[in-house]
Amino acid sequence: MKIQKNWFYLIDDISDSNIEIWEWIYAFVFLNETEKSFIFNLKKNSRLDYFWFFSKKSSSKIEFNQSEDNSLLNVKQMFFNHKTDLTSNIKSIIASNNSNSFINIISIIKDNKLSIDSSIEIEQWLIWVEANLKQKNIFIWDSWSVRGLPKLNVKSFNVKASHSCKVERIKDDLLFYLKSRGISENEAILMLIESYFLNNFKCLKMMDNVIYDKVYDDFLILNK
Repeated sequence: MKIQKNWFYLIDDISDSNIEIWEWIYAFVFLNETEKSFIFNLKKNSRLDYFWFFSKKSSSKIEFNQSEDNSLLNVKQMFFNHKTDLTSNIKSIIASNNSNSFINIISIIKDNKLSIDSSIEIEQWLIWVEANLKQKNIFIWDSWSVRGLPKLNVKSFNVKASHSCKVERIKDDLLFYLKSRGISENEAILMLIESYFLNNFKCLKMMDNVIYDKVYDDFLILNK
């Protein structure tokens, strides 16, 4: 599949697993829940904003290849782990100058198990490259299991690269504050985790309101 127009694209099981973002193209992609693997290839001067929300299925592998100069990758990935074990493998490979890769993963862990392998690899002899890999895991109750392994493999010296992994529970003081205002505990929890959802997917609403409403409805159902 070749993306040759600046536009919004919905990727699902019937889509070609090898996707090319053509030169000078700014593509906005949303991935439906799938167990299929995908490879995204970013051409020269291309930009990809990639979003997904997973709660029912586990993806096999998502890989991004930035092999031509001046490409930009922004990934916002959100998991809501409820009644299903989820696993994911996401990888970005930068092999071109003046290319940036930013991956932001947020996981809401309600129960069951979550396992995420994520990595950014920067090849040799590159300049003007920046990469950032963040993983944040927020658990709601006391019973949970999460495995997060964000990795950086940097083979060049003149680059900027960072990664982080956080695990935290919804803060008791915030819950207490909201409950003291007459809000139930379940409603307070929803308000807090909803802020993560809205921050991740506010751009999706501007691009395709129908898909945004569907994803938002799925998110609300998980919280009932």
